[in-house]
Amino acid sequence: MDRSQMEAVLRERIGSEYSRGLERLGDGLVRRWVLRRGKEFASPWIWWGDVSKSREESYGGGPHEGVDFALAEMTSTGRVEAGLEGMRVPVFTTGRIIWSFADLVGDTVIVATGEKIEDFRFVIQYSHIDFEKAALGEEVSGGTDIGRIKLSNNPKSITASHLHVSTALLRDDLLSLPPTAVDFTNWLHWEREGSLIYLDPLGLLESAVRDRLFVTGKDAESPIALLIGSGSTKEDRLILRRVLARSFPGLHTVSRQTVEEAVGDLGDRGLFVWNDARKWQIRAGRSLTVPSGSPIEGEGFEELVEAIRSVEMANAIGR
Repeated sequence: MDRSQMEAVLRERIGSEYSRGLERLGDGLVRRWVLRRGKEFASPWIWWGDVSKSREESYGGGPHEGVDFALAEMTSTGRVEAGLEGMRVPVFTTGRIIWSFADLVGDTVIVATGEKIEDFRFVIQYSHIDFEKAALGEEVSGGTDIGRIKLSNNPKSITASHLHVSTALLRDDLLSLPPTAVDFTNWLHWEREGSLIYLDPLGLLESAVRDRLFVTGKDAESPIALLIGSGSTKEDRLILRRVLARSFPGLHTVSRQTVEEAVGDLGDRGLFVWNDARKWQIRAGRSLTVPSGSPIEGEGFEELVEAIRSVEMANAIGR
């Protein structure tokens, strides 16, 4: 049985419950999840740092093991926004919380379901969250909250807050391992030896739910091709880079030392931002429209992020 057949079997068995559980993520807040390049299952690309690099070039990693929920079209504004830290995380299906271990941002939680295919059990991994550890070992029903999306405490991190979800078939006998014996090292080893088979989290959804809740491919890409930051000092440039990368995950964001360098890279669909102690100015490429009434200069990064979102919205196609 190949991967697509496994996904089809599980979709038939638990697709309805899994779809209802996933719909609880961002319920009332999120209209649609936007999966820009690097966030989708099996992507060879990264969406943080230099997004022109592959996962292999960046850190020696293989294809993406799951889906990253980092960017969404919000119900209240209609805009595509990041900054999802604090959003409640529900489990998508009924199961037992068997393992929890630290990851680079927060906690990773593994939920084992009752579904099996041959000698493999269906499990779901939820990563980069603040986990309510009192639930470890408990049976939980689909839709039960297990924590919140966490933002990295590392002041140098440029990665936006996000929930990573992996769905997989794990050899059933491994589920007896105690929580203290499992971490990411196990996870990687099990995949290499064939004891763990990753599945596409979107492939398990009912098609109507998948089509309604997710924007993928070219439709998910930003109309801004390049976001260029510069500033009066090195500190101004570093702070701006972090703000832009965390607020617009998956958008190609670079830093330039001088205005001349930045403007030289602007092109038709680039957007240039200048930062001087939180006082900012923006300049758009020839093919980008800056909506009437949207500021092109101001103070404070919240206002800057809103101005850039307005440019994205004004130039978006098919939304």
